[in-house]
Amino acid sequence: MQQPKKPKRKELSIFLFFVLFSSLMWLLIKLSDQYNITTEIKVNFENIPAEKFMPLPHEYTLKTTVTSTGFNLLRFYTTRKVKRTITIALDQTPYRQAETNLYYIGTQQVRDKVADLMHVSINAVLFPENEIYFTLETLKSKIVPVSIKYDFRYRKQYGIYGEPNWEPKEIEIFGSENVIDTLQFIYTKKIEKDDLYENFETDVLLDFRNDLQSETKSVRLSVEVERFTESSVTVPIEQVTQQKLRLFPDHVTINYNVAMRDFRRIDSKLFQVRVAMSDLQSLEPFLKLEVTPPANVHLIRYEPEQVEYLILQ
Repeated sequence: MQQPKKPKRKELSIFLFFVLFSSLMWLLIKLSDQYNITTEIKVNFENIPAEKFMPLPHEYTLKTTVTSTGFNLLRFYTTRKVKRTITIALDQTPYRQAETNLYYIGTQQVRDKVADLMHVSINAVLFPENEIYFTLETLKSKIVPVSIKYDFRYRKQYGIYGEPNWEPKEIEIFGSENVIDTLQFIYTKKIEKDDLYENFETDVLLDFRNDLQSETKSVRLSVEVERFTESSVTVPIEQVTQQKLRLFPDHVTINYNVAMRDFRRIDSKLFQVRVAMSDLQSLEPFLKLEVTPPANVHLIRYEPEQVEYLILQ
């Protein structure tokens, strides 16, 4: 049986190779050429002044004409649309007011950003419009106190000395009038610590709602931690009523925790023990006791918690 001839297949392969090669060369030549194109680029604004509010979305569109090679244009158009964006920081870019709530910046101020995005020189970027307009609304301001949200757990025999301290205690916030008028506090993000046994300082972020903003983003928190020891003291019960009473017993034993640094200065005169006036007025058979310890002393228990009494004539 006669074998089929192969020369025609070889000629076809050579022909297809040269077609592909010439097409590739043509494409490379075309991509090397200069082109003028008009396209739209998204403009995103950030670092908006705290006293201003930009209605969502914060994105605007900028029309630009660019002269560039086909290679650069191909790179740009194959980039994801979300990345075809320039960002303008309003705290670093001068802008002017056109009318109430309407502001603008010159397009020449962003030529370098567009040039970087398109991978061209600044001279290759032109804008059909001279300004980029955007809306900023003025917000109402208010000074509000800061409240710390925390959960501290201490090593055995250790505890907080005094109260947590933070600065600033108050901040200026900005928001719409109906939100600002009802706001009483600004809370921090919750801070949690385990096994505390020494002093510490840290920055704590403020927890803003989406409709609030401030130039202050965090507060500096400091906490004193001390080693505590247990002790006890016997304290007479004060009589603060106009009626004369005889109490049974007339003293109370208090067990408490005190910081080691304060141990020697604590005595019975620093504690205040009184009967609950509400029980006396309602003529209850027993009067509950109210114990007020000195600063930085933590009550453990006291005995008795209530006493019998006689009203003397």
